[in-house]
Amino acid sequence: MSEIPRWRTNWATRVLAHLRTPLYRNGYALVLNVAGTSLLGVLYWIIAARFYTTQAVGINSAAISTMTFLATAARLYLDGALMRFLPRSGATATRLIQYSYLIGGLAAAVVGTVFVLGIHWWTPSLEFLRSSPSLTIGFIFTTIAACIFAQQDGVLVGLRQAQWVPVENTLFAFVKMLLLVALARAIPEYGIFASWAIPLVITLLPVNLLIFGKLLPKHIRENVAPEAGVGRAEVMQYALGLYTGYIFYAASSRLLPLLVLQVAGSSVAAFFTLPWMMVTSLQLVIPSMMGSLTVEASREQTKLVKYSRQAFAQTARLLIPVVLFIIVAAPYLLHLFGKSYASEASTLLRLLSLATLPQILTGLYLAIARIRRSAGSVVAVQASMFVISLGLSYFFLHKFGITGVGIAWLISQTIMAFILYFTQLRPFLWPKESG
Repeated sequence: MSEIPRWRTNWATRVLAHLRTPLYRNGYALVLNVAGTSLLGVLYWIIAARFYTTQAVGINSAAISTMTFLATAARLYLDGALMRFLPRSGATATRLIQYSYLIGGLAAAVVGTVFVLGIHWWTPSLEFLRSSPSLTIGFIFTTIAACIFAQQDGVLVGLRQAQWVPVENTLFAFVKMLLLVALARAIPEYGIFASWAIPLVITLLPVNLLIFGKLLPKHIRENVAPEAGVGRAEVMQYALGLYTGYIFYAASSRLLPLLVLQVAGSSVAAFFTLPWMMVTSLQLVIPSMMGSLTVEASREQTKLVKYSRQAFAQTARLLIPVVLFIIVAAPYLLHLFGKSYASEASTLLRLLSLATLPQILTGLYLAIARIRRSAGSVVAVQASMFVISLGLSYFFLHKFGITGVGIAWLISQTIMAFILYFTQLRPFLWPKESG
């Protein structure tokens, strides 16, 4: 039997060493989670369309979207605070997690209750949620569960156990699809929402048994010196500051399709929405890798420059080939959805995907600001992006149609990346220059 060539052994050794590095291992786990949940989400709605009426799909999808929005609002960005403070929390980690769960759960209960009580004002189409006590209580309880479910991910990442995030979400997705089919005949009106709610609630118990029974004790035993001056007041101040920035980020992302709809009409908005959904999924690679940077550099702040360069380089290695592929294959990808999409939106898809590259620099700076607990800097950048991106999009949309939105998005991302590179990031990416 011939011996294994030395170059193969060396290559395998380097790959294993690379994957054992927490910065890369946790980042890849979060990227895998994004890819897996996106694909399984598409499959879930394909199955829903086959087993349920169009009316049921429309009503239930609106209820699910509303519930997830309320849960996101109720989180108060405490999941981000957990990622930032857990790595150096020491024995206080247990209280920090419990406190975050309590605050998030109470906030979710309040916003869920207020929404249901005023549902005839907010969204009359979801009035069915008040048709019975079980539906009303179920919606509020699911909102609470969704809030804590999302915070679990912040806990797992903060404990440097991000590999459990795709496992948790993949199991949730498969159980959700099984229940989707199983409940189609039993409760055809609300089976879709129930298939989402039931596994959401059930998975809280095993995941938190894993966290509090195994992962948290291991984390506390690791003899990491707790970060000084971290109490509940500091954590809440940090979280609420970042929450303000998140609102600007979410608004710039979610209001853009509404802007196109308002200015250009529904038919043009249809051509815009598909490329926008594709690229926003691609953009999630950046916060995934930068989330891992936040954890590792929060744990060892003396290595912030080293970890920042590594995270930037690895994110670029992941995104550049994909962006180049999309630029070449854009018309072929969109042709899968129809000839009109390929002819109307190919240039838009290319521009939006290209704009992902300067976003790496912006994402890197935001991660560094979070590590340094500079919530004001995060808010300033995300508020500026909100104003620049939507302002330019509105201007260019009138002149060039949806292609103009792509131009505006590329320009706004490039401007922000240029400013941050020359004012903040050069010492991190080229540390020898700062010496």
